Amino acid sequence: MEGSSKWDYVRVMSERYQNACRKEKRLILDELEKNLKVHRKSAIRVLNSIKTKKPQESRGRRRIYNDFVIQHLKRLWLDMGQLCSRRMKKALPRWIIHYDAPEVTKHLLLQMSKTTIDVYLRPYKAQYRRHWNSGTRAGKYIKTMIPLKPLDYNVRSVGHVEADTRPQESALKL
Repeated sequence: MEGSSKWDYVRVMSERYQNACRKEKRLILDELEKNLKVHRKSAIRVLNSIKTKKPQESRGRRRIYNDFVIQHLKRLWLDMGQLCSRRMKKALPRWIIHYDAPEVTKHLLLQMSKTTIDVYLRPYKAQYRRHWNSGTRAGKYIKTMIPLKPLDYNVRSVGHVEADTRPQESALKL
């Protein structure tokens, strides 16, 4: 047997071995000893090392609010002008009367606490914070690039003005 086909065979046998009773395990081990020419204890180690994937149970509390409710929460938050959760919780009863959503969704939104609102809006707040706070800052050395003295240093009279006589680009496009 080649290496890859041997491992495929061992995986199949491992699944059978994990679900078998004691008599069937003995027969599977006999078959592996015969086909792969390995010792019995070595075959047991190989079969037990390959774990079959069992679906893990979800831990913790079950989720009350589904994605549909969260999308309505996000839409309301944007319509309300991105209020903080405390203010949003207090304003929700007034807004929900005129909001177009199923009654069950409205009831769930009214039932939601301010902490839960914060938890569900956290990714959206981060997304919109990046939009408003783009991170652009004034340059540190921009002040040094603008000359404070006139270009002609020999000015001795009061009332000297320098002006740019070049037309602006927006005026040229007319």
